[in-house]
Amino acid sequence: MYEAYWELTEPPFDNSPNPKFFYLSPDHEEALVRLVYTVRHRKGCGMLTGEYGCGKTTLSRALIQRLETERYEIGLPRAGRRSTSSARSSTSSAWRRRRRTSPSSSTC
Repeated sequence: MYEAYWELTEPPFDNSPNPKFFYLSPDHEEALVRLVYTVRHRKGCGMLTGEYGCGKTTLSRALIQRLETERYEIGLPRAGRRSTSSARSSTSSAWRRRRRTSPSSSTC
């Protein structure tokens, strides 16, 4: 309805965040620069926190778009609330599975 009125080519509001509509405010730009730095310099771990609806998921999708796909393997956690120990357990299980099946993996 509003798409026709505003002459939009696609709906700007959806259930899943779309980086195409991401507004890079100064705060979001700083967060994105820090996340890119964390990944590219192999800092091991970075954390993005914020209020509900402030753009954390959209920012993480924007980060994924900026990373070279041939250089980085990206995994996204499943949606839903989980305990910290449950999330940590499923993440470490996924890494162990990947390491066992990866042809380039080796143990030191």
